[in-house]
Amino acid sequence: MSFSRRRFLAGAIGAAGIGTLAIGYSTYKLFQYEAFSWQPLNSRNHGPAVRLNPSMAYDHQTDQVLVFGGSGQGGFLNDAWSYDFETNWWTELTSQAKGPDARRNATAHYDEDQDCMHVAGGESDIVYHDHWTYDLTTQTWVKISEVTDIKARYQVSMAHHPQPRVDYAEAQAVNEQQVLVYGGSQQMQLLNDVWVFDQQSEQWSELNIAGQQPEARERHRAVWVPGRGLVVFGGLGQQPLNDLWLLKAA
Repeated sequence: MSFSRRRFLAGAIGAAGIGTLAIGYSTYKLFQYEAFSWQPLNSRNHGPAVRLNPSMAYDHQTDQVLVFGGSGQGGFLNDAWSYDFETNWWTELTSQAKGPDARRNATAHYDEDQDCMHVAGGESDIVYHDHWTYDLTTQTWVKISEVTDIKARYQVSMAHHPQPRVDYAEAQAVNEQQVLVYGGSQQMQLLNDVWVFDQQSEQWSELNIAGQQPEARERHRAVWVPGRGLVVFGGLGQQPLNDLWLLKAA
């Protein structure tokens, strides 16, 4: 997919502004920071199995990353997990009620008012048009409706931009000012570069990151966590992955 024709998932993340660092009521653009570094988040317990194309959201009320589904070594998945930054611990989110069918590439976001994770669409052997919520208080899946279109699109034109690529991770600011793009593949070559697109100036900037780097990958997911940075999970490198990384502003 050419980056001159970008595609974004509507509501792919919750209230956090991707491409910005939100502190209280103040918002600071990523472009104001000159130094970034990667940090592996090695949990104290076993978390989700290796997988490609999962869904991710951020629960800012409890400071947890939420993960749903994807495709693993045994096929499509429909398990849900939360990662707690404070305790450095993965917890599987179970439900007595039936949840969504196993799938990959679903859209997910966190709903502050209802304290739930929304999951919509996705694909397995079929394409799904359903909408589900996982109530984090009652730990229950509820089917909301069938939906017909969960994608929003826009087109931009710019001179300086990343190489065309597929299967990258993107996260979009709620205020629609900036987009962060990490990794992907181009002509069978895996990438681990990071780019920021400012939608007001329509300009791309590559982030120069020194030090330890995650393995280059595709088919992964990412969310922005205010006060922390960009969180990347899973995907496919030289083999399927289930590692968790944080890109933080120094």
